[in-house]
Amino acid sequence: MPKTRDTDFVERMGVHHTGDIFARAGVIFRETQCSDTGIDAEIELVHDGYASGQLAKLQIRSGDSRLDLSSKTFKFSDNLEHYEYWARYTLPTIGVVYSPSLDTAVWFDLSEQSRHIVSTQGPYTINIPLTNNSRLDVKNISGSLSDIIESFSIQPASLSAVKEVSVDAANDHIVGPDGLTKEQAWKYLTNVLLTSDSASDVRAEAGYRLSLYFPAVSEELQKFFVERISNATDKEIANIVIAIQDALSSEQDDVADLIIDLLSYMPYPVEKLKEIGYKRIVSEEALEALIQSVEVMSQEFDSDFRNEILNIYRTVDTSKD
Repeated sequence: MPKTRDTDFVERMGVHHTGDIFARAGVIFRETQCSDTGIDAEIELVHDGYASGQLAKLQIRSGDSRLDLSSKTFKFSDNLEHYEYWARYTLPTIGVVYSPSLDTAVWFDLSEQSRHIVSTQGPYTINIPLTNNSRLDVKNISGSLSDIIESFSIQPASLSAVKEVSVDAANDHIVGPDGLTKEQAWKYLTNVLLTSDSASDVRAEAGYRLSLYFPAVSEELQKFFVERISNATDKEIANIVIAIQDALSSEQDDVADLIIDLLSYMPYPVEKLKEIGYKRIVSEEALEALIQSVEVMSQEFDSDFRNEILNIYRTVDTSKD
């Protein structure tokens, strides 16, 4: 008969404990099928009942051998190769260490710690004292841990990383930077376009790839994008307009048209675009992209809106002078 190892049970306890805490916090938890690359699970924040596309990876360690019981300090150790991997990963990585005897886990920002370890070339052990802030619980997941993931999602992406995302239409397969799965890569592109502080050409490239690959991805991924853009903020819609303006400025009208197609998945897209124009949310530099987007989707030259919005932007507010 096959013999089981006690460590197998301990590892499962750590994974189940972690998954349970994230579920209680209203965060999607997905265990990775193959964890030998340094990633054990993925989490995704949920906003207003919708999966946000804001992802993070988890590396989970279990066992009382990783705990100094007298000081209640948890230890996380690995080699330089793994720290280099976590430091360059496209998504934020969170470390979790679980103690069966305490039935408690701690968390820490593994991405940040890995970058520090790589730059200093050691030491390769991270010590995490058990405190109110380091304990893996609902309060910290909803607070500091979620803040790390949200702030990571707005960090600028590089053009080279976005261009690494490609699709095999025949097999519904997306390849992304750092070996992201098709779902992760799709959500990565979505966040680059909508929420990141990336340069306009990077946004344009992300929008181009999202529109180009949209017919080739699964209905589930299509639904994710439609729900995401349907609930986009005014600023996020303005970010798409910025991407369209970059394409127009680069004389890539075909790319601009593809990105405009993405806006059509919003409810009442023409009305929504006009609304953010009236609110002056779009920068003056991207005004032509806004106007052309309205005209493309309404399939008519809208001289009234064009003149009206240009007058709004040209009006100087002297009420405070």
